[in-house]
Amino acid sequence: MRAVGIGRPQGRVADPGRQTPGELYYNDRSKSMGKRELLLIAAVAVVAAIVYQITAPPELPGDRHTSLGQIVQNIRRGVQGSRARASATTSTTFEVAPAVDELRLALLRGGITIVGEDRPDIQADLTAQSNGYDAAEADRLAKAVKLTFSGSGASLFAGVAFPREGSQTATLSLKVPRRLRILLNPNVGPLRITGVREVELVNARGTTEIRRVSGLVSGSQRGGSLLVADAGNLRLTTRGSDVTLEEIRGDSPSWITTNAGELKITGVHGPFTIDATATDVSLDKIQTDNGMIRANVSSGSIKVNGLRSEGRIDARNADITVAVERPAPLYIYSEGDEPVTVMLPVQGGYQLDAVANGGRITAPAGLPPAVSSSDAEQHATGPVRGGGPMISIRSTNGNINLSVAAHGS
Repeated sequence: MRAVGIGRPQGRVADPGRQTPGELYYNDRSKSMGKRELLLIAAVAVVAAIVYQITAPPELPGDRHTSLGQIVQNIRRGVQGSRARASATTSTTFEVAPAVDELRLALLRGGITIVGEDRPDIQADLTAQSNGYDAAEADRLAKAVKLTFSGSGASLFAGVAFPREGSQTATLSLKVPRRLRILLNPNVGPLRITGVREVELVNARGTTEIRRVSGLVSGSQRGGSLLVADAGNLRLTTRGSDVTLEEIRGDSPSWITTNAGELKITGVHGPFTIDATATDVSLDKIQTDNGMIRANVSSGSIKVNGLRSEGRIDARNADITVAVERPAPLYIYSEGDEPVTVMLPVQGGYQLDAVANGGRITAPAGLPPAVSSSDAEQHATGPVRGGGPMISIRSTNGNINLSVAAHGS
């Protein structure tokens, strides 16, 4: 018995004179489908050529008129893409008027390095990278990236102009008068600034490093990492960033608001306020010459090592660890189940006032005053070594762990 299938019978060469009605239908249908496919391919090729000619940049002087060969070349260009790459570096010197005290800069795509010096002008080195269909086009587009300056009163505006064709990035290096204030508009590349008067960031992203700023560092950073070292004072807002602050002189009150990240501070010498949400905060070598350190922490944690000045910590659902190096006024208020751990100074007198409401107090044996209980609270209140600055600790629903240890042990 022979198997019966749909379409053309298998195992037999077709004979035009002996084809069945089913075979005739199959052959006619195959020819029709083949014609349609060829027409579709041709139509797509024509449409692609037309779209490219409409959207392509205008012809340069000396170019030939569009020909069939050019159409084929343009189709090939669209299919193959811009595979070639090239770079170009240009240097510019711009004189800065004495009345100018601020430089506003926007790059958007690339890295920026700014160094303040004792100089009257700006020395700029711009390195641009571009892709292109071939080496010649990539080189032309890289050389078309330009640095521009414009002035308005006390502000000088600098920007980088990119050609419409291709895709470019740029790296900009500036040597500027150190008396200038630097304002950076959104930038997605690495940013390094050294030795200027002031810095303001506007939604900086990526890696940002700011060093040796005589005055204020302000603005915002989103994502990436931020380092500020040796600055007069700070007014910063960060989100999702790893922030490191070193040697903040505290010429005036400083503050930072941070959300969802990590904050490390070493060497604060003036009044400082921290507002942190879902952030792990770490402070070391904290000694203010005037004012106090304030920290408002929600979730996350805060760890203070080597506290030598007045401090206040308000926390909700956050771990607290504080090592007091020498007696100084300290106020800690904690809500939530997280513990409060305080290493008390090994020398000097102070007044201890610790209260755990709904939690317990643990203290080393022989530490005056002794821990006592009343209702749902535990207390450890009284003078230590003759009394002195107040160390006040309040915890609701969390435990208080007290110890006496030398700083850094």
